[in-house]
Amino acid sequence: MNAIQYASDFIEKYIGPVSKLVSKVPQAISLEVTTRCQLDCIYCTRDKNHPRDFPLENLEMLRAQLKGVKKLVICGIGESFCYVDIYNMIWRQKDLKVSIITNGAVPIDFKKLNRERNVELLVFSIDATKEEKIKAICPGYNFNVLVENLSELKKYPNIAGIINTTITELNIDEIPLLVEFAAKHKLLAVNYELPIGNEEFVKANKESINKNIKEAIKVAKRNNIVFNQFYRLSCNSGGCIIPNIQLNGDFYPCCNGMHKGKKLGNIFEEDLEVLWNGRAEPLLSDSEFCLKCSLARNLFEVLN
Repeated sequence: MNAIQYASDFIEKYIGPVSKLVSKVPQAISLEVTTRCQLDCIYCTRDKNHPRDFPLENLEMLRAQLKGVKKLVICGIGESFCYVDIYNMIWRQKDLKVSIITNGAVPIDFKKLNRERNVELLVFSIDATKEEKIKAICPGYNFNVLVENLSELKKYPNIAGIINTTITELNIDEIPLLVEFAAKHKLLAVNYELPIGNEEFVKANKESINKNIKEAIKVAKRNNIVFNQFYRLSCNSGGCIIPNIQLNGDFYPCCNGMHKGKKLGNIFEEDLEVLWNGRAEPLLSDSEFCLKCSLARNLFEVLN
């Protein structure tokens, strides 16, 4: 698909708002902390034979390069709670608001997690509500641990919990059920994402996806669950585009940039402001880059 095939109203409605954020140096960043994971998910591309971790001794140097940052999103291709220094990292970031992406199937020590009261959000990457189906997508998944973590979370009202789901051919019918699951476990919101770089799947299944999304919206309204806007580009949050920093400090401007291998430099060599103003802003200001974004293509396919 060529960028010129997008209608002007699509560009104005969905890409235009993102373009307006480009000039802002981000106040939130996404940091990969490990490639370790207890699961063997069918869509995962991590190097399972050579796990790596973020060296905690590099944290002070990293923070010196992130002036102005107020929020930290801990995520990456590994499982956050498989990172041996996860709690130490959180404690040493007590001046930041922290969000953590997790598959939910590793036991979480909530007392440690909440020690500095700076963790504001847990995002549970859950692809199904039935144990047999989630194990088909994610072999090795311990559903009982997930349920225990969700039960413990209720004791900490200062930490919000939401579900994030990547839609695949195996879980389209689970879309409304995941909202019911969120309501059952007193979670705040649900969020659905289309698989990045898989436009053919989206195109082939868009009718079923849209049908189930509409049903899920109804279920969310009945249960007072926040339904994060599905028909949007998810490269930004809180009024800024969120760049990604890899274990070794490699810096990517956004999720599409990471998917495309568009490394702009290294955070240990140049600070955030230099990398953003000098490289990310010029790249993202070029309309061709965003028009060729895999997220934009997925959104276009499901809408047309």
